[in-house]
Amino acid sequence: MTEALLAAERRRRNIRIVLFGVILVTLPLYCLGFVLWATGPQNRDDAITPTATATLTPIGQDISQTPTVTPIPVLATATPISPILPTPGQFNPPPPVVIPPTVFIPPTATAVTIPTSTPAPTLTPIPTNTS
Repeated sequence: MTEALLAAERRRRNIRIVLFGVILVTLPLYCLGFVLWATGPQNRDDAITPTATATLTPIGQDISQTPTVTPIPVLATATPISPILPTPGQFNPPPPVVIPPTVFIPPTATAVTIPTSTPAPTLTPIPTNTS
């Protein structure tokens, strides 16, 4: 079990080292970016060259308007809306039930029987070839 924990801790340490190395490698690039940003050209309005202005030529300029009859709008009818309902009550979860820990009962000593000595087994004789 401890070997697995040590392996996980080693793996975590290696990941931290790699990520810290990435941070250290990118810091000079951030510094360079800030320096270039600070020393870059500033926006100046006098440096902008004037461009040609667009002229408005509407389509149908030669067409004259003709009077038209506008219809009288129909009176709008009100659609019934539902009454505003009261805000629903807030849900308050019940407090957690604290269950007291169980009482620890230590194991009791049991009688240990020690076997008596037994005679050692005898070797089986090797068969001889009697043909």
